[in-house]
Amino acid sequence: MPTIQQQADKLQMLLATNAIVPAQNKPAGAVGMAPIPNYPNSPNAPLRGPIPGSYSMQPDQQRQWYNSATPQTRGPVNNPSGNPVVGAQAQTQAIAQIISTPAKTTTGGGGGGLSSVGLSMPTGYVVTNSPLVANGVISVTWAAEPQGYFLAAAPPGLSALVGTTSNEGAGAGSPSYPTVIPTITGTSTSTPGWAIYTSWSAGTNFSVPTGWTGFGNCAVLSIPTPTTVTATEASAATQTYGNALLFFAGTLPAQVQQASNTYSSSGGITSTCAVPFSTSNTAGNALMVVLKSVPGYPYNGGSLSFTDTAGNSYYLVGSGGYSKTDFNQAGSYSIYICPVCVGGSNTVNGTGNVHTGGGGIAKIDIYEFGTLQTGLTYPLFRPISPSDLPAIPASLIASGQVALQFGGTGANLQTTGGANQVVRQSSAGAAFTVGQLDYNNLLGSSLASQYNGVALVNLGLPSEMASTYLQNQSANISATNLPGGTLPSSPGYCRVSVYIRVTQAATISSTLPDVQILWKDYRSATVITSAPIVAASPSGNSLSATYAVATFLVKTTTTNIQYQVGQSTAYASSGATPMAYDLDIVMEQL
Repeated sequence: MPTIQQQADKLQMLLATNAIVPAQNKPAGAVGMAPIPNYPNSPNAPLRGPIPGSYSMQPDQQRQWYNSATPQTRGPVNNPSGNPVVGAQAQTQAIAQIISTPAKTTTGGGGGGLSSVGLSMPTGYVVTNSPLVANGVISVTWAAEPQGYFLAAAPPGLSALVGTTSNEGAGAGSPSYPTVIPTITGTSTSTPGWAIYTSWSAGTNFSVPTGWTGFGNCAVLSIPTPTTVTATEASAATQTYGNALLFFAGTLPAQVQQASNTYSSSGGITSTCAVPFSTSNTAGNALMVVLKSVPGYPYNGGSLSFTDTAGNSYYLVGSGGYSKTDFNQAGSYSIYICPVCVGGSNTVNGTGNVHTGGGGIAKIDIYEFGTLQTGLTYPLFRPISPSDLPAIPASLIASGQVALQFGGTGANLQTTGGANQVVRQSSAGAAFTVGQLDYNNLLGSSLASQYNGVALVNLGLPSEMASTYLQNQSANISATNLPGGTLPSSPGYCRVSVYIRVTQAATISSTLPDVQILWKDYRSATVITSAPIVAASPSGNSLSATYAVATFLVKTTTTNIQYQVGQSTAYASSGATPMAYDLDIVMEQL
C-alpha cells in the first residue's frame, strides 16, 4: 500500500503535467477529486543537505503580478520543525568548513596570523613594550622636555618633520666593552620622504651607514615611498653608543654646508661657545644644530641653548641620553632646527654648561640644508617664538615693570615728570630716572646756533678752556705753559684775560712785576710775546691800588699758550715782610 508521501508525490506530478487540474478550474464534465493533502516535514533549505525529490515547485498564480507568459514558481515554506537528520548533517559540514578555513593574514595569504602588534607615535612621546608578541600592554607617556617648552603647532617650515626615532645606550658593557655595530630602525610615512641619521658614542666617532650619504657628522637618505628604514654604520663602536633618526616629508634638500667644534677634557663648555658657518647662509634654508656630549667621570653632562648672530630661532626636535654605570657617565644628545633662516653671515652661539672632565668630549655640529617642504602639522614641544605671542594693547598691562634687558626702564615713572624733565640713566645698566638736563649732561660735539633767541654769527658759545690761579707769589716766573691752553683745532680764536694784584704789602717798599702772554701766530708760525701787562704804579705797595688787568684776542694754532712774569718789570720787595701777589689767567675759545 502506497504511503501518504508517495500519494502526495504522485498527485503533485499529475498537477505539474496538467493531467489533472484543481476543481475550480476543471473543464465541463470533469470528475471532481479529493483535496491535496498537507506537505510533510521539509528540510531546512539554507543548511547544507540534499533536497528530496518530493520538494516540488508549482506556478505562483496567487501573486497579483502573475503573468502566464513569464514562468514564476515558488517552493513550499520551510516547516519550522525541520528534519533532525538533515540538520545534524548540515551542522557537521559547517563545523568542518570552519575548521578547514585558514586564518586571515595582513598579506592576504593563508595561515600564520599576526606575530606581533606595535605602536608608532610622533615625536614628543615615549612608547614602551612595543611591539607586543604576547599578551601585554603598550604604554605611551610624554617625553621629558626642557623647562619653558610648550605644546604647540610646528612653527612655519618645521611641519616637514614627521617623526623621530632614537636608540639610547645600546651596546653598554661593564667592565669590558662589547664590539657592536651601531644600528637603528624607523619608519618613513611620507611620499616622498627623507631622513637624517646621527649617532654619538663614548669610544668612537661617527661612520656613514651603508647606503646613506655622509654629510659632516651625520648622514642623509632619500626615501621615495613609505617604508621601514634601517641605518647600520660601517664600523663598530667599542663603547656605549646612541643614535637617532629624523624623518621628513618631501624630497631630500641640498646639503649646503656644515661645520663642527669639539671640546675635550680641558673643561668643556663653561658658559658660551661659538661655531661659525664658513660662508653666508641663504635666506629660506634650514639650519640644524646637534650637541653630543660624553662628559666623563665624575661629571653628569649639562645643557646648552642656541642662538645665532643672524637672529634665527632654534627649536628642539629631539633629545635623549644614556648612562654608563662603570664610569658614572651620562651621554646625551640634543637636536635643534631653524626651519627658515635669515640670509647672511652667521655664527651659532651656545649658552650653558657642558662638562667634559675625565676623558669626556662634547661636540657641536652645525648644518645648512636647502628649503624644507611642507609636511604634517601635528603639535610638538618647542620654545615660544615671537610669532606665538599675540599683540597686547599697552593699556591692558596693569602691573609690573619691563626690565632693562627687554627694552624697559626698570622703574615706575608714573608719578615723575614735568616741564623740561627727561628720562635718563646715571650709568650703564642703571634704572631710568627723570630729571632736568644741565650743561654737564650735554655732549658738546655740535656748536650752538642761537643764544637766548639770538642767532650766533659763527656758531658756538665762548667756553673756558684753560686757567691758572696762583696765590701768594713772591718771585718772577719764567715762560710756563698755561694748563689746558691748547686749542683742539687750528686755527682758532681765543680770548685771554689777565689779572695781577698785590695781596700782601711789603714792610718798606715793593715792585709788582709785569705779565706777558706768548702764542704762535696761525699764519707766520712765529711765537709772539704780548706787550707787558703792568700796573699803573708798580711801586705803589698798596692792596687797593697796585694791580693790572688786561683782556685781548689772539688767533693761534694748537701750540700751547704760555705766560711769564717779571721779564720786563721785575719783582722787588724791601722790609721784613715781603710783598706777595696773586695772578689769575683765563683762556676762552671763541
